[in-house]
Amino acid sequence: MHQELVRRMSQESDLARGLIRFRPNLLDLITAEGVGVWIDGRYDSFGFAPEADDVEALVAWLNATTNEGVFQTDCLPPMYKPAERYAHLASGLLAVSVSKTPADCVLWFRPEVRTTVTWGGNPNKPVQAGPNGDMLTPRASFAAWQQLVSLHAMPWTAADMQAARQLRVSLLEVVLRRIDQLAREREAARLKQKALTRELDLRVTQWQAAARR
Repeated sequence: MHQELVRRMSQESDLARGLIRFRPNLLDLITAEGVGVWIDGRYDSFGFAPEADDVEALVAWLNATTNEGVFQTDCLPPMYKPAERYAHLASGLLAVSVSKTPADCVLWFRPEVRTTVTWGGNPNKPVQAGPNGDMLTPRASFAAWQQLVSLHAMPWTAADMQAARQLRVSLLEVVLRRIDQLAREREAARLKQKALTRELDLRVTQWQAAARR
């Protein structure tokens, strides 16, 4: 799938289209409910993903708070409060940066998964004195206490992270090749314009000479 994505990226003039509009796509590479591509200030998404305004602010936050090429969390809202509004879409985030200026990113989103955790007693409950003073009795120490955990998603695996890192390397290579190609095209256009200007100047000089005769 990685090789197919790289081939598609190399052929498509629209990088985002090559990543998400065909199969296999980014959701086939890494399991998630939604994916977004933020490139050159434009947002494309596939599946269940936050809106463009929310992602623009999220990308700005990522660029300001992390220097990592790959960022992951399975509990985004506690780290980034605005994400509470779309926790049902993006409690989990895996983000790959492909540039710094501007901050272009590929982002995978996982929704909130509410789970019930059973503890061996309430960890927040103060110790109560028993018949032996402040020592826990066997009955108290094994009393079950349940807590509902929210604003968390399914964790990203080591395989997810490895796939993201490999894709980032390939994306950077494609972006750099496109920048180099664009630079060559601009230089060719500059030389062509220079030659046309020189030819035009020569013809004007010839016309002026002919007019004087």
